[in-house]
Amino acid sequence: MYLDVNFDCECGSVVEDSLIYPASRFSTEQERKAETETEHELECDSCGRPYIVSLRSSFYGVQCSVDNGDIDPRVGVPYPSESKEELPWLGEDSQRILIFRQQLKTINLLVESQFSEDVIHGLSVMLHGHAVAAAEGYLYSTFIEHVKSSDVLVRSLVESDPEFSKRTFSLSEIFSRQEVLSSEIEKYLKDLIFHNLHKTKEMYKSVLGFDFGDVGWFFKAITIRHHCVHRGGYDKEGNRLSISLDSVRELASNLSDLVESIEVRVKDFDYSGNRILSSL
Repeated sequence: MYLDVNFDCECGSVVEDSLIYPASRFSTEQERKAETETEHELECDSCGRPYIVSLRSSFYGVQCSVDNGDIDPRVGVPYPSESKEELPWLGEDSQRILIFRQQLKTINLLVESQFSEDVIHGLSVMLHGHAVAAAEGYLYSTFIEHVKSSDVLVRSLVESDPEFSKRTFSLSEIFSRQEVLSSEIEKYLKDLIFHNLHKTKEMYKSVLGFDFGDVGWFFKAITIRHHCVHRGGYDKEGNRLSISLDSVRELASNLSDLVESIEVRVKDFDYSGNRILSSL
């Protein structure tokens, strides 16, 4: 099941997301009184403050709370995971890499075009954000499709990721949790890969056996992208970021090298779980 949640951050911005939790299908009165608690880590897009949101679900409904007791979350009406729209990135393997290549092709065409000086910074800000988003989209869709295609990889993810290893549930919940496991993993990965490159890097290594190597430039690009999206190319102090068409060109080249290296290796991946250990 999904529950739309939003609340006011201490900085004044609104934090919102759709959170997943296991559906309750208990037949006896004792089972109906049992509760399942799931935790989700959300981050304010404006100030970066992390929040832990807890969902306590039972046969009779779901309750939502935020780790900060002064925050009163607003929630919608729960709805089944089947009603979530299909993500456009998911699909055939060839389609994902074609989408990424087309996005970078568009970026490079714009970088090489002629523009007046007064629009170059604004254009660079937009292209920087677009380049990072294109790579994140590829990373997410490629990882989740490979994991979902193999029970061995699903187990590897669940056993190696701290977020799943700390979750507990009773024997009576085994079957209901199994039914939503795929959706729960998909939702968790979507949130994770689009907000935390460090964990994404670790998951690619621990689950698929792919080591990104030194990608400090990627971490820096994501930090800059945050300023691009939320402050129009200025940092928190109001200083204009040093983004140019040259820096966008270099970023696009680095992202292309990383993604194409991954693409070469995932084509020959063994879905039985025999991971290909390599350094990208």
